[in-house]
Amino acid sequence: MIKQLVNKSASADARSLKILLDLMLNLEARARSSAAPTPTVGPADEEVLAQLKARLEGAIRDQIATEK
Repeated sequence: MIKQLVNKSASADARSLKILLDLMLNLEARARSSAAPTPTVGPADEEVLAQLKARLEGAIRDQIATEK
């Protein structure tokens, strides 16, 4: 069915082109609405990330120091 719509649209069949474009717009709208929401990072999360970063930086410094 889709292949036929595409072929007819390519041959300048206005009705098929309209159906195909409507179908594509509908699919794009569905994809946007079903996308996962962006998670928010709160102050507690920022603190945990800062602590994790400090621990990783310390571990990297220790690793570099033992390699010298």
